[in-house]
Amino acid sequence: MVGLALNAYLAKGADPFPGDLRASLWLQSWGSSWLDNVMIAISASGFRPQAQLLTALTSAVLYVRGYRIESGLLLAGMLASSLGVTVIKHLVSRPRPTNDLVQVFREPGGYSFPSGHVMYATVFLAILAFTVTRRMRPSLVRGMILAILAIALAAVGASRVYLGAHWTSDALAGYAFGAVLVAIVIGVSRRWLDRSDASDATPIESAP
Repeated sequence: MVGLALNAYLAKGADPFPGDLRASLWLQSWGSSWLDNVMIAISASGFRPQAQLLTALTSAVLYVRGYRIESGLLLAGMLASSLGVTVIKHLVSRPRPTNDLVQVFREPGGYSFPSGHVMYATVFLAILAFTVTRRMRPSLVRGMILAILAIALAAVGASRVYLGAHWTSDALAGYAFGAVLVAIVIGVSRRWLDRSDASDATPIESAP
């Protein structure tokens, strides 16, 4: 937490961190029309109202499947993420990358630090990964699901930098703040998780 606070303090300056500009230019050097479309599509899920609809739908599916604690964790985590990123952005007030430095595909409003898309994806995908790890026994299927979630998480950060919406340091801060938030939400809910484990010891999947 001290490290994150220091990082946020340093980000109050308008200039990018050392290496930010180089990372953005390197990533954008791979640009092509098909990659542009892929990155835009990846980022699309993090905008409103898509993000809210995806959260509500996923939470509803978890609830119907009987994973009520995980459903509640997802809603709590996403609400905390929305509030947290709003507060941090306004406290830091870091400007977004500009067209004179990098190619900006879309002029987003608001501030840059941390990346709201990345923080949202970190909380959302990490809680899904937690659910899979907790509910499924080790198996090839579980490993594949976790790998897909990890790739999706990395892709969100890359897309935000590629599209010129954030610096790399913004994306890394989104990952870090999101990870801390997930740890807090799960830690606070540990009592209910322990009770659920005691009452339902059978995982949803068995290893093949």
